[in-house]
Amino acid sequence: MDLAAQARIRICYAGDFDPEGLLIAQKVIQYYKGETEYWHMTVEDYEQSRSEEKISEKRLAILERITDERLVPVAERIREFGVAGYQERVIEKYIDLK
Repeated sequence: MDLAAQARIRICYAGDFDPEGLLIAQKVIQYYKGETEYWHMTVEDYEQSRSEEKISEKRLAILERITDERLVPVAERIREFGVAGYQERVIEKYIDLK
């Protein structure tokens, strides 16, 4: 990713919808300022990717560290439902690059 950013190649980042996934996404965007953007990391994407896997209260507390205004609504929805979302459930969005 460092080489892509140095070459000024736009990086589109997508990750899982769980506390750790959002935290990693936020850190990537902060580290590669101006060269990266979130890709399918919206509330709508989370709702489509939701699983039945419950997230523990300890893990949900990680969501308090999400400060990026684009991810805050997603963090709130994850807290509301208390379940993780996975990329595999929205794979068709990644494949459909129209």
